[in-house]
Amino acid sequence: MSPVASVQNTIAGFVVPARTRAERGVISFKEVCHLHATKNKLLCCHFNSQGELLATAGHDRKVYIWELENNNVNSGEGHTHHITDVRFRPNSMVFATSSLDRTVKIWDAAKPSHHIQNLAGHAEQVMSIDFHPTKVGLLSSCDSNDEIRLWDVNSGDCKLMLKFLEGGIQS
Repeated sequence: MSPVASVQNTIAGFVVPARTRAERGVISFKEVCHLHATKNKLLCCHFNSQGELLATAGHDRKVYIWELENNNVNSGEGHTHHITDVRFRPNSMVFATSSLDRTVKIWDAAKPSHHIQNLAGHAEQVMSIDFHPTKVGLLSSCDSNDEIRLWDVNSGDCKLMLKFLEGGIQS
C-alpha cells in the first residue's frame, strides 16, 4: 500500500491544485495566514449565505467583515463590552452581534462602521443570537440568565420573552 502523502515540513502532498478560487471553493492557506486584524481574542465568526463575507468579533468590542475574494477587511464598533456572537441574516448583507453589555446590535455589512439598530432589554449578558431561516425580520437572543427574546429587527421591538425555569418555560 502506498502512502497518500509524505510527512515533511510541507502540506503540498495534501493540497489538490485548482486553477481558480471558484474551482477551489475555499480560501487558500496563504490567504488564511494573512487574515490578521486584531491581537485580541476572537469569540465568534459567521459566513454570510453566499460565502463571500466572514464576520468575526470578540474581546476588542469590534466586528470585522472580511471580503474573502479580495482580502479586504472593514470594522465597526458600538458595543461597550466583549462581543459574544455574530450572525448574518439569511441571504442578506445585514448581520447582528450580541455582547456582554446586554445588547444586540444590527449592522449592514456594506457600511459596518456604525450599527443601524440597537436592541436593548436583556437584564443579563447576551450570549447568543440567531435569525429565523425564513422569517427574515425575526431574531432570537439568549442571555446568561436563561431568558430568550424574539425581536422584530425592523421595528426594534421585543415580540416575545421566554424564561426557562426549572420544571418548564414561562412566557
